Amino acid sequence: MTFYATTNVMDSGLAWLRSSIQRINLCTTAPNNFAEASSSGATAICITKGATFLGAIAALADGSSKGRVLTVPISTNQVVCHGNTGTHAALVNITSAKLLYVTELQTNRAVTTADKVNFPTWTITIRPPTSS
Repeated sequence: MTFYATTNVMDSGLAWLRSSIQRINLCTTAPNNFAEASSSGATAICITKGATFLGAIAALADGSSKGRVLTVPISTNQVVCHGNTGTHAALVNITSAKLLYVTELQTNRAVTTADKVNFPTWTITIRPPTSS
């Protein structure tokens, strides 16, 4: 049985995500919706500055082991809104009030109000289809 997806198919999802990201938020747990990930939401503890983040998202590229990759750029000196422990990062679109993507942090981060948080560069990969 053969499985195949053209690069265009994989790029379409990543291109939509790339054009839709307005902020990256630090959250205490994995948010289930935009309300939970937003600045007043139950899980949000840090909100990035949208304008400085938007312009830096890299172009799509080939993945190291097939597939396509979107690189989310480093985001530095983001102010903590609520003290707590961050366990997840959420990509959101403020204009459409959408939760776009959630990932678990490699290391949990305890923060207090007015701390500064740095998000490292990280990637989102869409791999070609395979049999299950």
